[in-house]
Amino acid sequence: MKKVILFFLLTWVIYLSASQLEDIYQQVIDRYSAVTSYEAVLNQENYWSDIDRAKTASGKIYYNSDSLFVSYLPPDEQELFVHGNTVIMHDKKSGQAIYMDKGDFFIRPVEIIKAYWQDSEKRFLPSQNNETRLLLNKDMEEIVISLNNGLITSVLISDENSNSVKYMFSQEKINGKLPENIFIPAFPKDTNIIDNRLNGE
Repeated sequence: MKKVILFFLLTWVIYLSASQLEDIYQQVIDRYSAVTSYEAVLNQENYWSDIDRAKTASGKIYYNSDSLFVSYLPPDEQELFVHGNTVIMHDKKSGQAIYMDKGDFFIRPVEIIKAYWQDSEKRFLPSQNNETRLLLNKDMEEIVISLNNGLITSVLISDENSNSVKYMFSQEKINGKLPENIFIPAFPKDTNIIDNRLNGE
């Protein structure tokens, strides 16, 4: 009898956990669905296990309903533009700008959680700094998402080879006025343009 009771208790706990996870996910989706403009400080950490190299970068991220812009501070001095189905990576030091198809390129916080949520194994992690933390496992990747008041404050993505990238968002400004022409590339005249888009447009 005790085993039966224990079984039902465990089943109930699992059900509650799954229900709470879905509720949190829906809260995040609802929160970002009301976002018409977004601005935040972006800190990024990359790690490549095969060469045991780590790299950090920081800058600002801006986006609205159809465009995104990331500007990395020195020493990186790189820019990332996303408009429609086109991604542009501009490296000021090399004087080169590369145009690519967007494909499965995700950097908006809500796009990342949407992409990994379906068909993933999910569970809560111990909270840190009063933030809710979720662990998602999907397709040999592990994703740790930290949330605060419905906003994603960090995303850590690791693969089976221990390569990882972590995005951290802070000082968010929601639905504020963005700098004028922030999404329009303005390259120096001598910039080398490389167009790798399949459609070339």
